[in-house]
Amino acid sequence: AAGDGDTLVIAGHRFELDAPLSWSGSADITIRGGYAATNAAEQPGPRDPTLWPTLITRPPAISNRLLSATAVTNGTLDGLTFAGGDARGNGGGLLLNACPNFQILSCTIVSNTARTNAATGSISGGGLFLTGTTEATLSNCLLAANSVITERNVDARGGGIAIDSAAQATLLDCLLSRNSAFNPSISANNKAMGGAIHNAGTTRIVNGLVVKNEARHNTSTADFERGDGVYAAGGALTL
Repeated sequence: AAGDGDTLVIAGHRFELDAPLSWSGSADITIRGGYAATNAAEQPGPRDPTLWPTLITRPPAISNRLLSATAVTNGTLDGLTFAGGDARGNGGGLLLNACPNFQILSCTIVSNTARTNAATGSISGGGLFLTGTTEATLSNCLLAANSVITERNVDARGGGIAIDSAAQATLLDCLLSRNSAFNPSISANNKAMGGAIHNAGTTRIVNGLVVKNEARHNTSTADFERGDGVYAAGGALTL
């Protein structure tokens, strides 16, 4: 097991998870992917996440989030791909709760889904959900083809990423594309909000590209479809 201050290096393989990775109560741990699986004389050996991608996913028969982090201080994810998460709840790919100074560097978060069959409330963060007192920085990341889908009359919020009211996010040099928030309801009381980003906390976007995202409601009524790219539900948003 990793201890505070450790760096975990992961080979460029496909890892299918039967249950979500759970990371809690630690400090100053870095998880870094993209290494060649070789017996190099000097370990950890050569690294190129493009040539040797580290893919975190799930078996087709199992539905689960890929990673949950709680009370992790100064945590770092570097050069990893999270794809295919399917959660019954917020954060289809990743969920960060009360994680101060969390860094997500050069990661790919794609084709994850958060869905709900709850009768009330909302569902948030198809790719990534930030909640509690999380302070997260995403740098040089791709969030693409993630979705948040309701199966009952609740709000769908943030297909790519959702930032809860007490959380903070900084997105540097990130691309968010083809993410979606979909609400199949025929009710006027529930909305699809933020195809790429739903912000209720504090979010800063620097040199980012948000393109071809969609917030879609079954009625196709404009007032029920709020922010194909970014929806500011409160808090502070700086572009």
